[in-house]
Formats: sequence, C-alpha cells, structure tokens
Amino acid sequence: LVQSFKNPPATVKLVMEAVCVLLDMKATKIPDPSGSGKMINDYWETSKKLLGDPKFIEQLKNYDK
Repeated sequence: LVQSFKNPPATVKLVMEAVCVLLDMKATKIPDPSGSGKMINDYWETSKKLLGDPKFIEQLKNYDK
C-alpha cells in the first residue's frame, strides 16, 4: 500500500530514508525539485523496492544493532 504512493508524506519518506541508510541501500540521483540545477539523493524509489521485498520485515528483525 505505502509503496504505491507517488509522493508519500514527509514522515514516511524520512523513516524509509533512515531504513535505507541503515541497510546500506543506494539512493537514486534526481534533479532538485526546487530548481537549483543540482542532483539530490532520493531514497523513495529504493524504498519502494525494499517495501516490496518479502524478506523486508525479516531483515529489520535480524538487523544487527
């Protein structure tokens, strides 16, 4: 359900970005929406793939703190 969002709420994006960083997932580079001309890291595409992974919850449960 969440992975079907084109633009999820900011809190969802923040949490999923943190999860991606913890799991060492790579971000996608996209043009800055503010129009600065710079490329920024976007974790949402990576997050959608992660959320679709049937072993995602197991990865979180077994994460070595």
